[in-house]
Amino acid sequence: MKKVSASFLTAWAPSLGDDKTAWKEWLQGRREIPQASDSPSLDFMPPLFRRRLSQLTKMTVHTVHRVIEESKKTELKIFSAGNYGEINREFQINEQLVNDHDILPATFSLSVFNTPAAQATLACKIHSGYTAAFGAEGSFYDALAAAASIVLCGDEKEILFTWGDENLPEEYTEHNGEKSVPLCFSFILSSEETENSFSFDADTFKDSKAEDFLRKFINENY
Repeated sequence: MKKVSASFLTAWAPSLGDDKTAWKEWLQGRREIPQASDSPSLDFMPPLFRRRLSQLTKMTVHTVHRVIEESKKTELKIFSAGNYGEINREFQINEQLVNDHDILPATFSLSVFNTPAAQATLACKIHSGYTAAFGAEGSFYDALAAAASIVLCGDEKEILFTWGDENLPEEYTEHNGEKSVPLCFSFILSSEETENSFSFDADTFKDSKAEDFLRKFINENY
């Protein structure tokens, strides 16, 4: 695959926030991302809007907003991806089905895979559309390659790529020991190399996790 470039990256995670110094310390092994459900404050949004959102969606809205603020580009299509999607809300729905044999419409409407991207377009007033691609654990390369193909084939000159996972419900980790790294990062993916961009071949990240890409980007550009 031909090279693409990433620029204006913003990352957010519990205890690190979007502090570049903290992320450098994470890269050096001096900081860890805790299994926590903390989320960005989204002070730029009305309380009623942000109160309804999950950790994943809040992180997505925050990082997308920061990318738009820094790049001054407001009409980019979003490519939103991750391993699990709105897994906490999906778990709530399963509980409702078991206990009440019913699903609340409000709960369902915020549990679907396109929730983070859709809420980001509303919060940031983006009218260009979005793609949501949530697969399964280990799907980072698939998402990155799919997004890269959009700009390499010329359908779009650049897009806003965002990846995120939230803290897994305790019920999942308690029974099988499965863990996720609650974090989100967003950046502009382009077919052309720009100033202060990270140029790469998506095939380099086969069998890689999202954190591997993030480490490489921080090492190259932060």
